[in-house]
Amino acid sequence: MNYLKANVPVMYHLYDNLQNCEAPPSSEEIEIAAGHKELSLHQATTYVANLKKMANIIEALQKQTALANGVFEQEKFKELLAQWIVLCDQPFDEVDKPAFCTLLEYLHCPTGKELKIPYHIIIWQHIMDMGKNTIAGIKDMFL
Repeated sequence: MNYLKANVPVMYHLYDNLQNCEAPPSSEEIEIAAGHKELSLHQATTYVANLKKMANIIEALQKQTALANGVFEQEKFKELLAQWIVLCDQPFDEVDKPAFCTLLEYLHCPTGKELKIPYHIIIWQHIMDMGKNTIAGIKDMFL
């Protein structure tokens, strides 16, 4: 589907609309899809224009949802992940477990950005740095 989406967007929109359609296709739609009935140039142009409008509406709604949910920041994700490991007393290698990665990828899916789950050694180093910064902050309070 990624090939179709990237190279033939009109056909992808057609596929996507049919895939998400709640009702089964009408007999006329089946005849058109099977090549037994042709659309006039005007009908085809109108249909494609409607698909483009629908795609623009969907894209606008996705952008609006992303803005409402906030923008994904990889560094913020790493920070929250490290906090979770420390506060919930989880082992560092929890981030490497397939089930955990699958869960995070599922939750991350709506953002449309690639999710980079840091390996346990990166998390360990980040937590050690957090500890050093905390100790330095406490020392500064008493100097």
